[in-house]
Order: sequence, then C-alpha cells, then structure tokens
Amino acid sequence: MKIAAFGEVMLRFTPPEYLMLEQTEQLRMNFVGTGVNLLANLAHFQLETALITKLPANRLGEAGKAALRKLGISDQWVGEKGDHIGSFFAEMGYGIRPTQVTYQNRYQSAFGISEAKDYDFEAFLAEVDMVHICGISLSLTEKTRDAALILAQKAHACQKKVCFDFNYRPSLNTANSA
Repeated sequence: MKIAAFGEVMLRFTPPEYLMLEQTEQLRMNFVGTGVNLLANLAHFQLETALITKLPANRLGEAGKAALRKLGISDQWVGEKGDHIGSFFAEMGYGIRPTQVTYQNRYQSAFGISEAKDYDFEAFLAEVDMVHICGISLSLTEKTRDAALILAQKAHACQKKVCFDFNYRPSLNTANSA
C-alpha cells in the first residue's frame, strides 16, 4: 500500500538544552510537519510513502527533500515554488515555563503560495492507495484550502481512501473560522 500526504514542510529552529532564544547563539534545525511525522512513522513500518507539497527553489528546498528521503519518504511529488519555506522557532518549555513558538514566513512559504493548478493531482492519485490531507492546509491560505478540497474531491472520484487530521492552530484560525 502506498500512502501519501498533502501538507506543508516547515523548518524548525530549536535552542539546545531548554534555553530561550536570548540565552543561546546556537539553534538546531529540523524539517517537520504533520504529514512528515505521519509518513516517517509509516515508512518505519515498511509502508511506501510520498509527500505532495511545494518547497522553495533553493538550497533550503534541496535540504528539505534530502530530509524527507532520509526518513523514507518519497520526494517524487515535491515541487518547487517561490523562495521561502515556512519556519518557526520552538523554545522548549521547562518546569512551569511553557513552550513558546514563533512563526516566520508562514503565508509566503512555497506551500502557502501554492494552488491546485500547481499540482498534478490526477497523476499523483494514480500512484497512491490512500491520501492524508493535513488539516493545516485548510487553515493556512485560501489557495491551500482550495487545493486540499480539490484533492479530496479528486481522490473521492478515483475511489481512493482519504484521511484527514483536524488541526486547529489559534495563530491561524479564529474561533469562527474553525
């Protein structure tokens, strides 16, 4: 069974050892995302996985694709668009201090500016058995919402299994829009 996901790859920067940003000069860098996490776990159990998304047409995009391949996720359907990747700084909580997350470039990311016409959903669906649609794609931009809904409709028409995670982010959703 080949399982694929539609969603954003983000670049996470994390200070070491529970430090806050103002306490460090070093940051760890990881490529992350709901779809990435899901597919990496499925690949660990020897399932075939692929991600359909957009990454920037630069070294960050190349590094993101390499990170996917290291996790056993096919990057065949990872296209290029723009020159930004969504990124965030995660200051890990310690004791009573909660984790703090600061987002950057979220709406202008390669995924955030992508739209349905940027993807070959028909060819993609011909190769997969199940599609996971990351909930964040409905919240990020109107373009990503439309693309996710079109993908779901096309997958249904092709009789593909579709799963979806309901992903609420207070920084992206108002109570009324959720």
